[in-house]
Amino acid sequence: MWDKSIAEQAAAWADRIQSGQASVQEQAAFVAWLDESITHAEAYHQAIRQPTAAPEAAAKRALADAKRRRMRQYAMAASVVVVALVVGGIQLFDGEYSTAAGAKRTVELRDGSTIVMAGATRIREEFSDHERRIQLLEGQALFQVAHNPARPFRVEAGLQTVQAVGTAFDVSRAENRVEVAVSDGIVAVTTKGLAEAGAPAVLKLVKGQAVAFQGPITTGGVRSVPVERIGSWREGRVYFEKEPLARVLDAMGRQYGRRFTVDDPMEANRPISIVLKADSNQADVVKAVEGQMALKAVDRGDRTTSFTRISRTSLAQ
Repeated sequence: MWDKSIAEQAAAWADRIQSGQASVQEQAAFVAWLDESITHAEAYHQAIRQPTAAPEAAAKRALADAKRRRMRQYAMAASVVVVALVVGGIQLFDGEYSTAAGAKRTVELRDGSTIVMAGATRIREEFSDHERRIQLLEGQALFQVAHNPARPFRVEAGLQTVQAVGTAFDVSRAENRVEVAVSDGIVAVTTKGLAEAGAPAVLKLVKGQAVAFQGPITTGGVRSVPVERIGSWREGRVYFEKEPLARVLDAMGRQYGRRFTVDDPMEANRPISIVLKADSNQADVVKAVEGQMALKAVDRGDRTTSFTRISRTSLAQ
């Protein structure tokens, strides 16, 4: 059972972290505090459910909620979680849900959870008595999950597995590049293979934080992101600010039903800033990429467009 000091600590951390002013050292200390006990994570989650309350009020509410949850023996929490993910594709199996490029679809799962699927998306449901597991095989989806501590909800995306603790977050994947961004609450990201290598296998993120992976390795560390842009694709806008070109091309493929590639791997990692709108004309978007990146789009046939470097001869003409 929680004591008052834990609830007060959780409220204080919620106030500091959500202010957006926490230093790198404070963020590290916060993650260490979360790792001390699952009780800390639960207390923090309760505190952030009252984002406008003063720390003392949030602490009292957290204690009251803890008592009620204890009496119910954690049977079924009342919260829902929202998970948005983007991943690359693999083989399609029977029983999977799918959408065509540029389309959307809403799926009701047997546990009461809801999935809103973006275009060119495939998912596979694997539920058991002990866990609820979703494989996002290709595309992008928003998960509204009925939270049940007795049956954890996990989403697999490449080497990463994301487990929700009453939260909202976005996961994207382009080939072996995976990014996780949290818009509410806490997530625990597990990477396959790290434990065997002796490295930390679990990374916790909170509201307004994001991290990118290149295979099993994080790139650039944990960073702050505007919460309002996480999952903005639901409203028909996808924001890319200094993101790798390869990730933008992946999103263009889902929207337009074509395969967009770049000939030079070095160009694929160059940053680009652009906003993709649901009603954006494909030709206009291609021209925007050409102009900003100094590349030329070439139709390779078989519904494939490749971006290649502009030769010096072309530039001189």
